[in-house]
Amino acid sequence: MGKEFTEGIWRAKALLRANASGCVWKTALAHAVLLSLLEIGLFYYWFGVANRHVIFLYEHYGAGPFDGPTLSRYRMAGLVASGAVLVFYGIANWFVARLAGVFYRRYTVPEWWRVWLLCLPPLAIALPWLMTTLNWPPMPLSIALTTTAIALGSLPLALAPGRLAAEDLGELMWQTLAGLGLAPSLLLLRAVELTERMPPGRAISIAIGSTLAGAGWSLAVAWLYSWRKGRRWRVGDLLISTLCLAYLLGPLAHYLFFTPPGYRYITVAANFFARNLVIQITCFLILTALGWLVVQIQKLRIKGGSQ
Repeated sequence: MGKEFTEGIWRAKALLRANASGCVWKTALAHAVLLSLLEIGLFYYWFGVANRHVIFLYEHYGAGPFDGPTLSRYRMAGLVASGAVLVFYGIANWFVARLAGVFYRRYTVPEWWRVWLLCLPPLAIALPWLMTTLNWPPMPLSIALTTTAIALGSLPLALAPGRLAAEDLGELMWQTLAGLGLAPSLLLLRAVELTERMPPGRAISIAIGSTLAGAGWSLAVAWLYSWRKGRRWRVGDLLISTLCLAYLLGPLAHYLFFTPPGYRYITVAANFFARNLVIQITCFLILTALGWLVVQIQKLRIKGGSQ
């Protein structure tokens, strides 16, 4: 009798876990459908409806549809789309969580990887199809696949802050403030390769000065956070925050706010990424080192406060 009772308990627990997992996947599917429609809608507009001479600046400085600068604009479209997902998903999750609280219900955001996996099939099919069949000239399959890969590869970054936006908006704001200080290590440190536009001394001063000033800001934010909250971040939290700001929100903000009204275009990659691969990798390594340093400062603050 006792054995049967115990087996019944285990079966009931397994059934509850299976049902819970099924509900999580259903929620993730609903999120994936909405976000996939958003991305597909953006790509349909950019590649099928809008004037490509405006969106991708055909003939700008003589660049044709398949010249280097224009190709980089196609690739940047994937980051702009992910930036739109980042903003929409964060706001939507925050709003739904607040609305659920009004009715004394709990709203749980599914893990980002579940939503991402469910987004992959429709986007992997729809985006290349849109780019290779709509408007003129149609994109070669290689360009369409590259742009799709960038859109899908940057989507996890856009999804990652969604749960935090719903559960702890204040924490998300703290991490965003810290990320703002680390962003110059990605966006301005690469000024060292712009010596053809300015004197080498000025380029180096901008690169080093902006990176150090930003790092000082992030260290101050981190120290204040640990002093108020008594806890620290993980290096990964800071990296995600900085990458979202620099490579998702940055291109989106350029598209929406830093182009002429009625003439919005997608920027070239050179405005956000180094042209030299070694310099770009160096930027990532310095960002990681600064993130590690910020966390060490937090550890020291917490250790000092506990003594």
